[in-house]
Formats: sequence, C-alpha cells, structure tokens
Amino acid sequence: HRVREKLEKSEAESSIEPSAVTLSGEKPLSEILKALEEQTHNKLVDLRSEFGQEVGDPKLKVDFQQTPFWKALDDVLDQAELTIYPYTSENGGLGLMSRGESRLPRHGQAVYTGAFRIEGTEFVARRDLRDPMSHILSLTLEAAWEPRLQPIVIVQPASDLVAVDDNGQAIPVAASAGDMQFPIDADMKSVELPVQFQLPERNVRRIASLKGKLTAMLPGRVEAFRFANLDKNKRADRRKAGVTVSLESVRKNEAVWEVRVLLSFEKATGALESHLSTGWVTSNFAALEGPDNKTVPFAGLETTRETETEVGTAYYFDVPNIKGYTFVYKTPTAIVSLPVAYELKDLDLP
Repeated sequence: HRVREKLEKSEAESSIEPSAVTLSGEKPLSEILKALEEQTHNKLVDLRSEFGQEVGDPKLKVDFQQTPFWKALDDVLDQAELTIYPYTSENGGLGLMSRGESRLPRHGQAVYTGAFRIEGTEFVARRDLRDPMSHILSLTLEAAWEPRLQPIVIVQPASDLVAVDDNGQAIPVAASAGDMQFPIDADMKSVELPVQFQLPERNVRRIASLKGKLTAMLPGRVEAFRFANLDKNKRADRRKAGVTVSLESVRKNEAVWEVRVLLSFEKATGALESHLSTGWVTSNFAALEGPDNKTVPFAGLETTRETETEVGTAYYFDVPNIKGYTFVYKTPTAIVSLPVAYELKDLDLP
C-alpha cells in the first residue's frame, strides 16, 4: 500500500518535470512547432487563419539543447511575433495567434518552474478614501502548465507568499487575503491568481522579489475498469490501486439505458476532499463496447452522489438493447498534490 502510494507520487512528480527540447539550425516556423510537439507531447494549434490573421511561415534560428518547453516556446513565439491565445481552442491544444503591435515579447516576462510558467500580468492599486485599512495592491499572476498535464485543482495559500520592496522592506499580504483554490476544467491551459497585498507607501516603486508556492493537484496513473454481462443488472466491484469502481445498476430508463457507477477512493489519498472540485470525475472516460468492438459514447450523464471519498455518476446510453455490451470506465487511481515554488523579480508598481 505504502509502496504503491510512493510510486504514484514519484510518477506524478516526474510528470511535472519540464519537457525538454533539443533542436538547432535555421528552420521554418511550422517545422519547429512540429518538432516541439513531437518531443514534448504538448499539442500546439496555429489559430491565425481562424482569426483572419496573416499566416506566414518564417525561417527562425534556434539552438535548443535540452531546453525546457516553455523557454523554447517563448523564444519561438517572440521570433515569429506570435503569442498564446488565452482561451481554449476546440482542438484541445495550446492556441497560437499573432501578437498585438503594442504587446511586449514573452521572453523575460515569466519564470519557469518545472512544467509551469508563472507571470505577473497586472497590478491594480486601490485607495479607499474612507478606510485606510482597506487600501489594497492587487497583483494578477498567470500560472500556465504544459498542455500535456491536466491539473485538477491549483491552490495558492496566502501564507506561502513573501514580497519585498526595492528598499528591502516586506510588503505584507492583505489581511483579507485567504487561501485561493481554483478548480481546473479539462480544457483550461492556465489560471489567473489574484494576489492581494497591503498598499505600500508611494516611495515604493517596485516589488523587488515575490516568492510563492502553489500546490498543484494532479491525477495519477489512469486505469481501465471493464464490466460485462450488463443485462444481468448485478452489482459488481472492481478494485485497482487506491480506487474502487462499482457498477451499481443497469436499467432501461424510458428510451435510454442508464448505467450507474460509484467511484470510491481510500480515505488516505485525500482525493476528493469536500472543498475540492469533483468536476474532474465527469471528464473520466465512460463508454459501451459492442460485440463488434465498436465504442458507443454516452448520450448524457448526471452526478448522483458526492461525499468526501465517493462520487456517483449515472451515464445514459442510446442503444436499443444492452445485451452483449461491455461497460468501460477509465479513471486516475490517485490524486497527488505537488508543490510548485517560484520567485518573480522587479515588478513595477502602478
């Protein structure tokens, strides 16, 4: 049991190591992007034609020797005058588009830490003319991860933030700042973290150093669970590693078939602590497999139960008869929380 937990953790830890790129010479942009994709398993999608932007394929000079993915990508995007589309694209990859004329290059704007890229994007100073205790300096941080990763939740505890101004004085976190938790949807590639400090004196020109530590909760290894003889409507439990998948019932529900599944984690894994989003469970793979090995996706689903260690889901399938089908369900067998430490320097105040 302990050995397995250690293995899950070390697998997840190695997944947040940065992917490395090795490539040198003068090559067209399209060829470089393809090589980045192949070497790192991070999907990149050129959205320029979708946005009606000019689609050039300039030759770029690169010299990457085991260069971390984000550093390499920023270099390529800057040379090609591209940037990242901040919203999700339908194809699930990281969308690329032309950079606005006034937009600064990406290089030097961010820090790279493991498979994450963290950048300060905006300061807002708020002065409350009635209540000096409510003066706030708000900083937005953008945390992006390599698209091959799928974090479930990102947590930024206020107690893990330490800011120092250009005079070497500490800038305290705002009294109202608590721990921030961000459930991550399957199609998100980054998250904005609003960090609040007490508003410093006017003679303070910049934050010289901001040290922080995020916690990223990531799924462990994904396992498949198979249930045959669905027409018998018999409860069945399958257990792998720290998770049990139970087929609770199979029944005809008007025109469709309803398959009810219960996902249970051992308490020890803390996978479904009530304050965390269990939304990721609904993006688990679930389908029927026919005798012809053809896959029938579900037509709809509904969450039937949520507790600290369990999530129940009803899947609806549009098939005339369930006999001969096998229900296939895939889920991570553990959720692992990993620290992501970073330090941003010389952030100019408004």
